[in-house]
Amino acid sequence: MSYRWMKWGAAIAVTALLTACGGDDGTDGAPGAPADPAVLADLQAQIDAIGEADAAPESCVICHNGGIAANGASHQAAYDEYYQPGVIEVVQGSMSFGVTGTTATLSFAMTKSGGPLNCTDLIGDVGTLGSYWAGYDGVTKSFPSDVSLTSGATKTAVDGVCTLTKTVTADQATAMAGDGIVTVYGTGDILFRNGAKHIT
Repeated sequence: MSYRWMKWGAAIAVTALLTACGGDDGTDGAPGAPADPAVLADLQAQIDAIGEADAAPESCVICHNGGIAANGASHQAAYDEYYQPGVIEVVQGSMSFGVTGTTATLSFAMTKSGGPLNCTDLIGDVGTLGSYWAGYDGVTKSFPSDVSLTSGATKTAVDGVCTLTKTVTADQATAMAGDGIVTVYGTGDILFRNGAKHIT
């Protein structure tokens, strides 16, 4: 019997709570006081001081601890030294790719600072060269398979025209006859190499 009263009492309390949520939210409060221009000017001065001194952009002293400038024009100069667009380029329109039997052949012209560059010179600290063929699936709009065109390939170069020749499997040759894309990538003039890994 007491259980039934508790159940009804709980239902009445919930109903009372729900009905108490209705009604007017009240009138708008009084408008706030206008901001003091002197206080705003002082806050702006503090923000400017932080931006100019304590929070210098690109202050990467954790990694750049003396070997590379931490900010400003000298930092940009360090970027310019390592990232030099256009120094080594694959000449637009010079690339050709084909498969005969199980032999894949890629050729393209390269330049460095505007003059011919032989890809066979990209060895060790002088630079590196890599290339992949990736098959394209038009249904899934993805590149589900790829084949290195440099690993195990014969590399020759004459007057800046590089030719990579590689023996591939019959299945790879069949795939390469279909849709795909060829990428060529690499580095030139490796100025330094990172030291030992920090994470093991």
